[in-house]
Amino acid sequence: MTKELSIENIKKELINKISNNSEILEVFRKREYSKDEGKCLREYGDSFIKDNYIFDHYVLDLADYISVEVAENEYPIYGNSKKEIRKSYNVSILVTLTDTSELDRISVLLGDMATELYPDRYNYGNHSHIIEKQSVYGKFTQPERAIMFAIE
Repeated sequence: MTKELSIENIKKELINKISNNSEILEVFRKREYSKDEGKCLREYGDSFIKDNYIFDHYVLDLADYISVEVAENEYPIYGNSKKEIRKSYNVSILVTLTDTSELDRISVLLGDMATELYPDRYNYGNHSHIIEKQSVYGKFTQPERAIMFAIE
């Protein structure tokens, strides 16, 4: 059975896979939390992590997160008597952690999950760059990994 590809379905599948991975959850369990966040983590467990650190959209002001974004493209296919339109999807999974020692390992895990869900993916890349973030405490820079690929 072929998966029905759409922005919503791709995000949902990836977020579900990421949110239920014990190694990823463990990294977020170990991070330093404020007193209030620590209380929420103890009270709500992994659902606190899933709701506050794993997103289906870009994140502007957090230092630790995983986010999934999907772009949809249409292009014509010529060759037979009628013109067909195909869709492709460019997927970006962004991860940034204040504990940078875990960043590379987590990015490889995320790439493996993408390959498991979408074995026919192409144009795969796992890139590192420095981002500048703005928080209530001012601007700061932080490394980020971007796992990118396309699917049809």
